[in-house]
Amino acid sequence: MMDALYILDASVFLMLTILANLSRRIGEALQIPPHYKLFSTGSVLLLIVVTADILAGLFWGDTAKAITVSLRALIAAVAVPICFRYWVWLFNENISRK
Repeated sequence: MMDALYILDASVFLMLTILANLSRRIGEALQIPPHYKLFSTGSVLLLIVVTADILAGLFWGDTAKAITVSLRALIAAVAVPICFRYWVWLFNENISRK
């Protein structure tokens, strides 16, 4: 089960990195405040969580693993509203055409 979680972590890290770069460019074009930096912060936090999760498997118990899973959920909870902040114009553009 944990191997699948690490694959998910790697894909989320890649997704956050790509979203940070794309959102930075869109933010510069639309002159939106630099909220994209939270994607980068989420990526770094995810690396810390994965490291803590590996250490939890070696030294600590299931409580530490529950904390790391909760931190993963927190990263997602922060990333989704920021993603909407940068990309909502796509939805508005599509709705206005119909």
